[in-house]
Amino acid sequence: MLGNEIKKKLSERNWVDISKHDSNPTQTWHRLRRKAHRALDDLILLAKKLPDDKQQEIFDDKIKELFSSMLGITNNLEEMMYTPNLEYRARNKLDYRRTNLAALVVKEGLLYCIYQHSLLFRDTPTLSEPTVEQLERSMGICNELAYKLHMIDVEEDAREENLTYLFEWSEINGKHKERFREFLGWMTGSISLDILDVEFANKMHTITCNLISDVQRTWTALMVRNSENTIATLSIADDHGKELYRFQMLIKEELDWLLGTRFHRFHLYFKDNRSAKEKRRWANKPPRSTRGRRFV
Repeated sequence: MLGNEIKKKLSERNWVDISKHDSNPTQTWHRLRRKAHRALDDLILLAKKLPDDKQQEIFDDKIKELFSSMLGITNNLEEMMYTPNLEYRARNKLDYRRTNLAALVVKEGLLYCIYQHSLLFRDTPTLSEPTVEQLERSMGICNELAYKLHMIDVEEDAREENLTYLFEWSEINGKHKERFREFLGWMTGSISLDILDVEFANKMHTITCNLISDVQRTWTALMVRNSENTIATLSIADDHGKELYRFQMLIKEELDWLLGTRFHRFHLYFKDNRSAKEKRRWANKPPRSTRGRRFV
């Protein structure tokens, strides 16, 4: 795959150092990436077409070394947990990309194990259910870990841009329902607030829901994304349809690969113009708003 010259350079130095001394690092990188993609395509073709005995001669312990290198593990996993390599130690932070990759490997591996387990115990499926459920829980734990690490990265990026992260559009009735509920509570001044009957419409561009406070006060909330997916407008009205609150929030669209699936995320923020003293006082809570308050 690699020419002798670039292979020698990579054996002796890392890519960052190589690119600093390369006359055209962008062109070199594009050429290297194309070769890597072709090599992966070739391996996929071999895995699909070769019989088992031939595959065993190719996909041996080198596969473990490939996975370990992709995850930044230079020794075995136990050693890595206690004595990570210098590059990993220098980063000294949680790693969403590698965790997502590890979760993908876990997902594919466990799905195959579940399939094999089902074949093995096909005459007694009831007895195999506890094992299958445990394997599925393991997949779920890895998925949740990858997602949580991703959200940490999103929130850190927001702080660097002086933004306060609110929630993800498609998750307000799922993983981010509590975030959405607390946000609406802060905005309406309600200590406790329940969200009922969440509905997505207009190809996910519109969200409606009913709100009920701890004192049985009720509202209707309507949130709409603009056609450019840059601004979301939240409107809260009383039982008679009178608008009480209107807010605008910033949207950032993200194209993400999570567990091998490509999809769009829409993250909502507001511009944080509070002073350092106010930020310390409110921590990560947005200030209570007044009618017509805008956050972008």
